[in-house]
Amino acid sequence: MGAVLMFFNDCPGGVNCAMDWANTHAEGMASGSPLLSFGSAQTGVYNPKSPGFWRRELLDAAYAGVQFFLLNTYGPDLTAAANPLAQLDQALTDTQSSVKIGLFDDTSTWGHSSGAFATAPDLSNAMVAAQTIFTAKWKPFFSRVKKENWYLFNGQPLIYFYNAGTLTPAAQSAAVVAQLHTLFQAEFGVSPFIAVDEAYFQDSDMPNQADGRFNWDTFRTGAISDNTIKGVRLDHFMVKWDSLSRDNRQRPIIATAGNRLYKDEALLKTRLQESAGSQIAVIATWNDMGEGTGINRNFDYFAGGAWLEPDAFIKDIRATQCSN
Repeated sequence: MGAVLMFFNDCPGGVNCAMDWANTHAEGMASGSPLLSFGSAQTGVYNPKSPGFWRRELLDAAYAGVQFFLLNTYGPDLTAAANPLAQLDQALTDTQSSVKIGLFDDTSTWGHSSGAFATAPDLSNAMVAAQTIFTAKWKPFFSRVKKENWYLFNGQPLIYFYNAGTLTPAAQSAAVVAQLHTLFQAEFGVSPFIAVDEAYFQDSDMPNQADGRFNWDTFRTGAISDNTIKGVRLDHFMVKWDSLSRDNRQRPIIATAGNRLYKDEALLKTRLQESAGSQIAVIATWNDMGEGTGINRNFDYFAGGAWLEPDAFIKDIRATQCSN
């Protein structure tokens, strides 16, 4: 059991952290909180530049019985002056965490940023595209996360390869995934387990090259993403959604059925039961406050005529993952 974890928050008040931009709020969004303390710092903010951010998420995930985080990585975040993965390393060491780390390769940035990400690689040129992706993102990510902290499935580090419509043509993507396997093996001595967004399965050879398959937004389909490739069953699902503030510039607004508000625990409990027989299950997401998909510790969800406990979703996961 794992979850996608966002680490682009710039609290207080910055990216993904405006208090009126989301209806999900975490401790430390607006000001320092003792829940996010670290070392001699008595308080901390909900910001990946702070080791207290990582420490709290690791402790809560471990309590829930979550085995891994897939870090939602855009690419430019790996070259930022304030290295968030260095803060993660501090927190992993401090907590001696049982929670391991994999890569969620969010491809949204290609062609919309600067430097290495200014131009999106052309997937029709498999060798060049794979080398570009590997050099810009996969290699620096796994070079910064210590091997002992990698999440391994059957000995293979786990990578989610997301489709944001920036890498094209999708119908010629299987050879790129094959090359990425080869490049990773050559650099790190092990071949990764690559779970591929279903959009890339336009390439008829993708079932032979991918190790897993997922559909990101399961609210659109109304069903769990459940796929078995090469004998491995991978389940992926969203269970909470509240993007009312983010998606509507005019505030306040009265919600309608079209706003897809999923606030309570019912869907999480259903998906946990449905995925009980899978070898890998991934929740999207642990903490995306803007989309309101997070199931991490929060303090302002009201459902069924009552306030949910801050760790309600965490306890639901624990009930299925832990014997005590």
